[in-house]
Amino acid sequence: MRGTQELTDLDVKYSIYNIPLSQLFGETTQESYPTIHFPYKGEVYDLNGYTVAAYDGLFAYLTQLGMCNTAIVLNDWNDNCPELIHPEAAAVFLTQRYSSGEHGMVHNWVIANEINQKKWNYMDTQDLAHYAKEFEKGFRIFYLAAKSAYANARVSFSIDHDWNSNGGDNSEYFNARELIAAFQEAAAAHGNYDWGLAIHPYPDPLSRINFWSQKYEKTQDAETLSIMNLNVLTDFLGQQAYLDTAGKMRHIAITELGFSSKSGEKLQAVAFAYCYYIVKNNPYIDAFMMNRQTDAPEEIRQGLAFGIYTYDGRAKYLRDVYRDIDTEKGGAYLDSMLHILKADSLEEALSWAQK
Repeated sequence: MRGTQELTDLDVKYSIYNIPLSQLFGETTQESYPTIHFPYKGEVYDLNGYTVAAYDGLFAYLTQLGMCNTAIVLNDWNDNCPELIHPEAAAVFLTQRYSSGEHGMVHNWVIANEINQKKWNYMDTQDLAHYAKEFEKGFRIFYLAAKSAYANARVSFSIDHDWNSNGGDNSEYFNARELIAAFQEAAAAHGNYDWGLAIHPYPDPLSRINFWSQKYEKTQDAETLSIMNLNVLTDFLGQQAYLDTAGKMRHIAITELGFSSKSGEKLQAVAFAYCYYIVKNNPYIDAFMMNRQTDAPEEIRQGLAFGIYTYDGRAKYLRDVYRDIDTEKGGAYLDSMLHILKADSLEEALSWAQK
């Protein structure tokens, strides 16, 4: 995270950060940040005082800036921390600590990452119903803890863009469409509640920039869920069986989506601007959280330079477009880039972007 000036200059409204549980739990030997002993239901859980202090400072700082903060709770694996932590203890500690305001506020919780991808969640099974049932148990625990601590909290799980592209029984992932259906069935068995959905509607492949020139199926048979066919998801969730407890569409947020500058910074900027206006005019999408503020080395090695800033801190062309997108100047940016949007190929788009 960069300093206050960059965040305020960009007029950022939303923040999103990971909380890997393997880093949160366990003792610490640093005297300045002693181990936190958290008693819960007859057991005492040890939390890393240094890690907790870092999150306290982060969320307090962001809350002071007026941000709407989202935390992604990750069930990550760490060979140095193989012990299992009961999910209820983790849920209660986190939601209580970041709901009172004393250590900052977390308004939205995303439980796990892209749960249709089995590799992120360490359940080696081909049984979708079993997988969804087990995940829903832990999710409901976090949901109830978050709502008990802060009634307006939103609690979601995330899916990636693989809507119907599963290659077969031995695939490493489930179709997102089928996963949502299995989750809802498991949830409904114990009573409907207001779970939400966090989506990552990247183009296919992730490195593609001119997503607008790619054809996407707009029916439930679509293989990929992208920014160009969000109706596939909203049509699905608009069915009676998937409505929330008030009979309305569930909360949907884009919590990860970015466009690489590897093919040119102007092309990245126009991709963001077009995406932003699509989302802004979609009544069912609550928020758009872009990946990311600063290029990440591990992504750059994959040809994915998603940042507003380069790794060494230089502002890209996208910075001014991002900052001004909701102003008259922002509209002018898009108007000036219409030739790029109308290009039939990446080569033609690049040609216009270099002018």
